[in-house]
Amino acid sequence: MGNILYTVTGPSGVGKSTLFQAAMGKEKLILSFTTRKPRKGEIDGEDYLFILKEKFDELDVKGGLFEKETYAENHYGITQEEFEKKIRNDCYFVTNVGGLKQIKEKYDKVVSYFIVSPIEDVEKQLRARGDSEKDIAVRLSKYKEDVGELSKDTKFDVVFVNEYGKFDEMVEKLKKQIKG
Repeated sequence: MGNILYTVTGPSGVGKSTLFQAAMGKEKLILSFTTRKPRKGEIDGEDYLFILKEKFDELDVKGGLFEKETYAENHYGITQEEFEKKIRNDCYFVTNVGGLKQIKEKYDKVVSYFIVSPIEDVEKQLRARGDSEKDIAVRLSKYKEDVGELSKDTKFDVVFVNEYGKFDEMVEKLKKQIKG
């Protein structure tokens, strides 16, 4: 098929980025700008492009954002240039439902994934990655809202349950689905 954009949506802490990075490689990630602070181990220019809100607003005003969203009080977005560079091949993009809808309006070769884990596993993951108590509270409060997207009119091509503690098994399962 070729030039497929795999969109990855789901609550914070379910392993969206980690799973797809392991299944498809970091080089196939469409890199987004974000106004949030880097987490432990994240590298600017590899995981995200970390910028100040003022710079994000400047990109937005200039019309430089192909997709943009706000999640947990932070802003995220990708540029048209980044999208066009990566879509020459199959690639993936982590977003929320609003971002997915924006992408589907502009590009039609999308396979949408919704990744979910039990809330107890999500809390373990958020703590394990070193999120602050404030961030954990915000992200857990958004969990029900995010999972509620499954019962709304948003249609996902694949709902993938990521089981905590079974990373290698989950990556292999995801690889099979992507190749399928």
